[in-house]
Amino acid sequence: MNYGEICFSLLNYLETPIILIDTNYKIQNINENGIKIFKQLEPYNLNIKNNLNLKIPYELKTLIEDFSNTNLTEVITDKKIFINNENYYFRLKLNKISNCFKLSNQILISITNITEQKKAQKILQENTLELKTLFKVLPDTYLKINKSGILVSFINNNNDLIYTSQKFIGKNIDFFIPYKISLRFKSAILKSIKTKSLIVFEYKLKIPNNGINFFEARLVPLSDDEVICIVRNLTQKKQTEEELLKMEKLNSISTLAGGVAHDFNNILTIILGNISLIKTNFDTENKLYEKLINIEKIIIQAKNLTKQLLSFSKCSNPVKKICYIGDLVKETTLLSLSGSNVCEKFYIPENLWPAEVDISQINQVLSNLIINSCQAMPNGGVITVRCRNMVLKENEIIGLSKGKYVNISIKDQGHGITEENLLKVFDPYFTTKDTGMGLGLFSAYSIIKNHNGQISVKSRIGKGTIFQIYLPACDIMPIEIKAPDPKIFHGKSRILIMDDEEDIRNVLKSMLNYLGHTVEVSKDGKEAIFLYKKSLENNNPFDIVIMDLTVPGGMGGEETIKHLLKIDSNVKAIVSSGYYSRGVISNYKEHGFKGVINKPYTIEELSTELNNILSSC
Repeated sequence: MNYGEICFSLLNYLETPIILIDTNYKIQNINENGIKIFKQLEPYNLNIKNNLNLKIPYELKTLIEDFSNTNLTEVITDKKIFINNENYYFRLKLNKISNCFKLSNQILISITNITEQKKAQKILQENTLELKTLFKVLPDTYLKINKSGILVSFINNNNDLIYTSQKFIGKNIDFFIPYKISLRFKSAILKSIKTKSLIVFEYKLKIPNNGINFFEARLVPLSDDEVICIVRNLTQKKQTEEELLKMEKLNSISTLAGGVAHDFNNILTIILGNISLIKTNFDTENKLYEKLINIEKIIIQAKNLTKQLLSFSKCSNPVKKICYIGDLVKETTLLSLSGSNVCEKFYIPENLWPAEVDISQINQVLSNLIINSCQAMPNGGVITVRCRNMVLKENEIIGLSKGKYVNISIKDQGHGITEENLLKVFDPYFTTKDTGMGLGLFSAYSIIKNHNGQISVKSRIGKGTIFQIYLPACDIMPIEIKAPDPKIFHGKSRILIMDDEEDIRNVLKSMLNYLGHTVEVSKDGKEAIFLYKKSLENNNPFDIVIMDLTVPGGMGGEETIKHLLKIDSNVKAIVSSGYYSRGVISNYKEHGFKGVINKPYTIEELSTELNNILSSC
């Protein structure tokens, strides 16, 4: 055995298949693993006893021929070969041997099965492609930063950053992030690498033409020198959380506001009813009559205050009417600025869309905003009021669905609002004034929300403040209806009263008796149903039923009307409540009522409503 054969016999101990082939493509030597692979690659070889007579597979023979015809001494190539209905991958290394191991003009071939490696590479490529696709879809910025703060690479999907990617790469993060924030990043990078853990923190950054934005940074160590940092813009999330927090505050105060307003309106009903009755005993020329008229006006003002209080209540649905918003904006602004040292500028297009709104509530919102702007300019200035038509896309403005809107902006030249206070301006009881309750802007916020709209604010210290209101537009043109002059109508009808407050029952009965009507009273729905049935059985039916909507601990008007309609489909019922903006009051006809009268009311308002129903039914 020559020296070369001795050396080759040692190769039997290698896992790698080794084959020695001469220039005539005849096998000169082959190790055990080489025999196995040749029998796998060429079925003919299975019956060959002499290993030196093994047939060289076609794929390998072609490769050897090409290699022999070159001046190369070594070549490495990967081949895909189909074996037993499966694809296998092999790495073939071919070396020309000359005067080595006393061998000459021969080719040494080593074969490595790299099928699993290729599969792993394929999976890695697929995963990399998936990750790249995922990076493009996710609304995040991905940064690779070394421990010195140098940006190695990044993917920016949201355009929130200030510079382009070419300007970022290779620069220290101080270059594109304010110094105080970059210090937080560098501290977090070192901590993440040292502890080999996820580090998360939030920060604020002013974006050109986009104001203050909120971000979250999540840092994960890649090695002892680098981290991956995922930056997500939380601005929209923060705004949504703020909206939810405001709604929670609104809900917490709404129950209290509704209850207080309801009770207060009941008290006003008793006072106003008695004033109306006393007034009937005096001639219009009497001085006492004039004083009673003044008292009535004061009570009406108190009634308007409860309207403002009820705008906080979840029971308060706006009593809407289609109107020209431009006219309402002008009238309210001019009235609110009357006598002040502030001037107004209007930019209201003639083709501004109408909107369906509660006029008194929107008037209240506009008045609050104008007065706030006026107070922000003690030395005078200009308030600019703009209105425009807008068609919003889905998610264009947080909290608003797509569709047509009327946008109202009110801009002043005042001292502005600090960034800290901007987050609180719509909170209940928040105020920076010495004489204020902090309910004006909260009231504005809740009213606009109840109109399915939105109100927002932007401000710069020393530059002024701008409020933006969005109200759903309406395609129907408003119809002007002139309110009739107050008048007392007398009659001789049988009327049933249902109210849980004894004082209200008494004053209402006295008012109806003065008008000439016969009256019976009940304290809740059950008693009213009993009396109504009894009147039908005695062939002495009631002409009208006046019912309180809310009866604590008993059957109120909403449930009572359902029973009365089953007894008598022609029942004429009027609903009355201190919750004058409640859904049933706003849509009384849908609930089976013929009329509505809001507490408190005068004898003129009561008699007019009765006359309208009796004359139309």
